[in-house]
Amino acid sequence: MRAAFAPGNAATTPNVNVKATRESSAPGASDTVPERKKALPKAVTHLLHEIVGRPPRLAFVLLEEVELENVSVGSIITLEHRQQLTRSKHQAE
Repeated sequence: MRAAFAPGNAATTPNVNVKATRESSAPGASDTVPERKKALPKAVTHLLHEIVGRPPRLAFVLLEEVELENVSVGSIITLEHRQQLTRSKHQAE
């Protein structure tokens, strides 16, 4: 039997799965900027502790990198969406 969620009960608080697009500010980089990757679990762990009382040593944060071609904004793949935004911005200028 699985215990129900109870605020402050470390045994039943949620684990967190963070999905981030695989991109970087460096040309040709193949993964998320390492500093951002380190910052995400730290911030999520802090939130788990502050909001639901989960001790930081028990926080479980799973980071997954997702290729931009596998993410959409509405019905448009992210890369295409960004291209459309860039074109719109240039046309407005």
